[in-house]
Amino acid sequence: MSKKIIWVVVLIIVIAIAGAAIFFGRDTIQGLFKYRSGISYIDVEKVNKAIMEMPEYEAAKKKMEAEIDSRKKEFEEKSKNLSEVDKQKLSMEMESELDRTLLKMKNDFMDRVHKTIMQIARKRKLNVVLDKGVVVSGVPDITDETLENLKNMKADTKVEEYMPKQSNIAYFDRSIIYSLKAVSDGQMQLRALENKMVEDFDKKSKSLTQQQKIELAQKYDAALQNASQRLQSEIEGAINEVVQKVAKEKNLDLVLEKQSVVFGGTNVTDEVIDSFNKMLNEGK
Repeated sequence: MSKKIIWVVVLIIVIAIAGAAIFFGRDTIQGLFKYRSGISYIDVEKVNKAIMEMPEYEAAKKKMEAEIDSRKKEFEEKSKNLSEVDKQKLSMEMESELDRTLLKMKNDFMDRVHKTIMQIARKRKLNVVLDKGVVVSGVPDITDETLENLKNMKADTKVEEYMPKQSNIAYFDRSIIYSLKAVSDGQMQLRALENKMVEDFDKKSKSLTQQQKIELAQKYDAALQNASQRLQSEIEGAINEVVQKVAKEKNLDLVLEKQSVVFGGTNVTDEVIDSFNKMLNEGK
């Protein structure tokens, strides 16, 4: 059973969206409207770094590493007289248990951050907290306040639930769209094409010189890359179209990736999925 690398990632920011920022002309105007819009932002990367420097994080990391070593020894002992199939089954079961333990540890830190942000949102009457990556100017930064409050936030601290007002800033989970059958079918077709190309190459390359083999491989690679790009372009084009449609129907000012909205906002993932499926059914 391979040793896992332990990382506690509270929130991962992977996409910066053009046109997703809110703008005001000058710092004086920004100060004038501070907190009035009900929107703020935090530097998630800075919060992640602060989390990893916490003594609690180091303790949790060491505990997890000790758990991995213990499970590794347990696997070696239990698998001595097992067949390869049973060894693989046992390995998968034990890794699944470790995954659940790691997820719980990760969620403990995520919960502390969420509670801290919710406290600040209640105090500042915030409806949406965005990631710094999608804000250029115009809304206040609550990163330092979050870090200061996070020091006193424990895993078992009770915080009253705060429900922000409905916002015209929305978000959707792109990964769920990519898990839909229609999208996965297209990806399976691409893999089938790749397998066919490999078979064709093996047959044709037997009588070729080394240089001819290289040229043939390059030809297949280019064809596969073009097919992959076409599929990706079609998927992204369809997603963008349905997101714009949902935004218009719900009179939204802004739609972001899920990762860009740290707190609050309106989740329109279900509406995007429904519109996406409807588009496919209509043969568009």
